[in-house]
Amino acid sequence: MKYHLALMAGLLLLFACSCNSRQDAVICTEEFRLIGVTVTGGELSDFYTVRETTKDTIRFTENQNYPLGSWYPILDDSYQPILEGIGEDFYFIGTIGDSGKFEQHYIIGADQCHIIKVLGPEKIEI
Repeated sequence: MKYHLALMAGLLLLFACSCNSRQDAVICTEEFRLIGVTVTGGELSDFYTVRETTKDTIRFTENQNYPLGSWYPILDDSYQPILEGIGEDFYFIGTIGDSGKFEQHYIIGADQCHIIKVLGPEKIEI
């Protein structure tokens, strides 16, 4: 009798655990997301993003067809595994010919699927 009770308890525990794991499953879209900014008032001669914690410089090249008109990429989903569950400071840096450079602060994080902009403007007027 004790054996049957232990077996039943074990099966119930196994069943309960398997139900919980199904509830925690996340279904992600297959799209590849980009966070970017529209810059108005002039064309940038150079642009890049700096990750504050590591000082890494992130560049998007013309081979990737960026910029798209006045829209410039800041970060893409390749950073999702790094940023999952946290938010980090990034700086979008733009250069306007010889007239100078500007930087705009962003906080970017990620959920289990994609990067998410937490803080930062959609548009920059230069």
